[in-house]
Amino acid sequence: MTLTSLVEYILPTIVMMVLFSCYTIIDGMFISKFIWSNALSATNIVFPVISLILGVGIMFAIGCSAIVAKKMGEGKNKEEKEDFTLITISALVVGCIIAVISIAFMKEIIYVLGSTEALYDNCKEYLFYMVIFTPFVVLKLYFDYFLVTAGVPNLGLISGIVGGLINIVLDYVFIVELNLGVKVAALATCIGYIVPSFVGIIYFMNKKHALHFVKPKFNFKVIKDS
Repeated sequence: MTLTSLVEYILPTIVMMVLFSCYTIIDGMFISKFIWSNALSATNIVFPVISLILGVGIMFAIGCSAIVAKKMGEGKNKEEKEDFTLITISALVVGCIIAVISIAFMKEIIYVLGSTEALYDNCKEYLFYMVIFTPFVVLKLYFDYFLVTAGVPNLGLISGIVGGLINIVLDYVFIVELNLGVKVAALATCIGYIVPSFVGIIYFMNKKHALHFVKPKFNFKVIKDS
C-alpha cells in the first residue's frame, strides 16, 4: 500500500471520528445558548449512558473489522460474510437490550448518575430519546469502520457529513425556531445517526459488493472475539 492510498483510508476515518464527537458538542452549543442552564446540566449528567452506547458500537466495530479483515486476507470469502452478518445482528441485539434496560430502569439510572429533582425531567427527556435510538447509534459507528474495510471510506465520510448537517439544521429548527426543548436536541442527534446507519444497511444489502449480508452461521466464538 502506497502512502497516498494509506492517507485515503486513514483521513476519512479520522474526519468521521471528529464529526462523531461534534454531534454532542453541537447539541451542547444549542442547548446552552437557547435553553436554560439546567438543560445543559441534564445532558452532562446522562452522558455516561450515551458514552456506554457509543463504546458498544466502537467495540463491535473494531473487533469485527479485525476478524473480517483477517478472513479477507486468508481468502475465506464465505466465512467473512457470515461473520460480518452474525456480528451485525449481535450488535443490533445488544443495542436493543441496552435500550430496553435503560428505559425500564431510567429513573434509577438518572438518580444514580447524580440528578436532582429539579434536573430529573430534563434528564429523562434527553436520555429517553437517545436510548430508544440506541440500535441506530450502534450501527452508525459499526458501519463507519466497515465501509473502510469494504474499501469505500469516502462513503462513510459523506454519510457522516450529511448526518452532521442534518443534526445542525434540526437543532436550529427544533430549538431556535420551534422552542421545543431539550428532548428535540436528542432527537436531532439521533436522526443524524439514523442517516449513516441506513446508508450502511443499503450498501451491505447489495450483493454486488464484495462484502455484503448473507445468511449467518451462528458461532459463539466469533461473537465473543468481537
